[in-house]
Amino acid sequence: MGYSSTLATSTKEVFEQVKASWNKTHKVINSRKVGNNCWFVIECNDGERFIALTMIEKINEYYMTKDFKEDSFPYQWNCPFNFIKEAKRSTLSEGAKQWREIMEKNAQVDNEVKKHVFQVGDKITIGKVDYEFIRKSPLSGYMVSYKGDTYRATSKQVNDFLRNYYSEKLFG
Repeated sequence: MGYSSTLATSTKEVFEQVKASWNKTHKVINSRKVGNNCWFVIECNDGERFIALTMIEKINEYYMTKDFKEDSFPYQWNCPFNFIKEAKRSTLSEGAKQWREIMEKNAQVDNEVKKHVFQVGDKITIGKVDYEFIRKSPLSGYMVSYKGDTYRATSKQVNDFLRNYYSEKLFG
């Protein structure tokens, strides 16, 4: 399955076009653009709901889109978690079940990461090196130490560590 092109001039315009297109044949219950992913909760005429994704990519001056339904296991993880609750279905394909289970686990991990508060002396592993947490950096990221030297760890590095830590802690 390839990409479709659009004459839209912005990702916001693509989002609105895709939403309008869904509304021609179904009812859009909820929608959100997260980065270049457009997420939709769609309701069919029979009342069944599902999650749809349109990925947007700009190639040269053209915006391209690629559409997925949750049944195809879209391999994207930034779907708003409340969409899963809003898209209750009586039956789910195996792909949709697996995708939703991963989304639920990701939401649990994200919740733990958001609640985490570092204490001075906490150990964090970045790559294969164990660092000791010193404090939040006044610029961005965190100050950590290793063998007496001080380094700045980026927020992404620390977030990746926390995601791995809580994924292992919660799900083994």
